[in-house]
Amino acid sequence: MTSRERVRKAYALEPVDRIPTTELCVNHPIGSKILGREAWTGFGGWLRGKTYNTCMIEGRRDEYCDRFTTDTLAVNRILGFDLFQIHIL
Repeated sequence: MTSRERVRKAYALEPVDRIPTTELCVNHPIGSKILGREAWTGFGGWLRGKTYNTCMIEGRRDEYCDRFTTDTLAVNRILGFDLFQIHIL
């Protein structure tokens, strides 16, 4: 069963092979260890207090959003999560 099938069936209250998994966020220290490089993931002070604010001040919002989404999706795939939660930035 694919993640999409699993999630759709679970929302429809139909039987699934296992409970769909997700995580609210994986903060950047753990995300960085998982990816083997600096990851822009999570909502901790470093990411929000420094990286996000710096990018906004410098007019690099699109760069921040692209990197945040790409890194978060990569971590989710490696960890085998079924759902990808979208956070409005």
